[in-house]
Amino acid sequence: MEREVLKAELEYVSVVEILYFLTINKKTGKLRVKSNEEGEIYIEDGKCTHAKFKDLEGIDAIFELSLLKEGYISFYPNEFPPKKTISGEMGKLFEEVERRSKEIRDIEKNIPPLDAILFKSDKAPDQTLKLRKNDWKILSLIDGKRKLREVIAESGIGLFEAYRSIYFLTSKGLLIDPEEGKRKANKVLKILNEFVDEYSKESLELRKSCANFIKTVLKSAGFKEIDENIEFNESKNELNFKKEMIIEDEKYKKIIEAILPPFEKKFALDFGTILGKRKFENFKKKIEV
Repeated sequence: MEREVLKAELEYVSVVEILYFLTINKKTGKLRVKSNEEGEIYIEDGKCTHAKFKDLEGIDAIFELSLLKEGYISFYPNEFPPKKTISGEMGKLFEEVERRSKEIRDIEKNIPPLDAILFKSDKAPDQTLKLRKNDWKILSLIDGKRKLREVIAESGIGLFEAYRSIYFLTSKGLLIDPEEGKRKANKVLKILNEFVDEYSKESLELRKSCANFIKTVLKSAGFKEIDENIEFNESKNELNFKKEMIIEDEKYKKIIEAILPPFEKKFALDFGTILGKRKFENFKKKIEV
């Protein structure tokens, strides 16, 4: 008969933290994780031997369980697994979980929001492009109706593999997010306003002068349509679009490449080499490019 000896809320403690505690103390038993769905991790003498969550097993299941932020985790001593899907050192297992966590955080910055509704592209895939089984799985679920989070849940391949496929498919132009162009335009506007903020926090005249400098840079770089569509709003003390814009990913990249060198030079000329460099580095940190 199962005997629960430990119970914790995932809001306050993570699966990895509990797992680390049990492995360090060489415990044997079963961790049961209850969220929207239930998962299990088995430990024998401080080593993970089996894990299951949804359709996933082994390290894939442990990683998906490690992402849960809501629900409960319980430990039942002296419970043994129905089979073994994990072997090797625990240190390497924890390293792999951390590696995947970092990768998923990096990918998350470059894919559409989970509430986005994506469409399949009309263009035929490049014949040299090799799609994995997981890529086809995601593609088959994209119908222009489901939100991305619903596609991921229904795919059953786990968040890590789903993110990797979505990033691959969107970067190759096989999936389209109609709202992405609007988000890219708003991101450009945010970057320009971060430059204005770093240049001057309080002086209205300096901020207006900086805004005029930005318009000149955009016009000189060949982005006349953006130059003509932005204006300095004195009541808000910031740059705004006169009308909504859509900026494609390739143009977004070209805009960033075009504005950074003159922005860096502007800081150096107006604030001196040392302070100007510091301001430019602060600006880059804020815009994450």
